[in-house]
Amino acid sequence: MKSKNYFNRHKSVRVLLMGGAGNQLFQISRAATRKTYGEKVELLSLSRYQDMVCRFTGWSNHEDWIDVKGLAN
Repeated sequence: MKSKNYFNRHKSVRVLLMGGAGNQLFQISRAATRKTYGEKVELLSLSRYQDMVCRFTGWSNHEDWIDVKGLAN
């Protein structure tokens, strides 16, 4: 009798978009690569909470000079 693997279901891989433009481009390209392997990919953005996260971590905060949401779509 074959046992079921409850941990390897068809769950989506969540990719958190954060950091500068270069980091976000890398994260988007990694998500696209995983999607080509047949995985379900979900992109999550910290844009709503970015100011709070930057203040909490001490990171600098800059406006995006590219349309990250457009690239992610």
